[in-house]
Amino acid sequence: MQFGYVLIAILINLLVGYAIGRQIGLQEGYQRGLSFGPLKMREHTYLSGKCPICSKEN
Repeated sequence: MQFGYVLIAILINLLVGYAIGRQIGLQEGYQRGLSFGPLKMREHTYLSGKCPICSKEN
């Protein structure tokens, strides 16, 4: 009987740790995505040679 309670407690701890880690990872990934977007747009603009505002070629 005691073994069952310990096993359930361990599984609950693992589940809570997984949920917290996943949430932190999602937030970190979102922040990295926000910082990566402008850099990718600049790279595309530089490689294509077109202005992103007026579409004029250089």
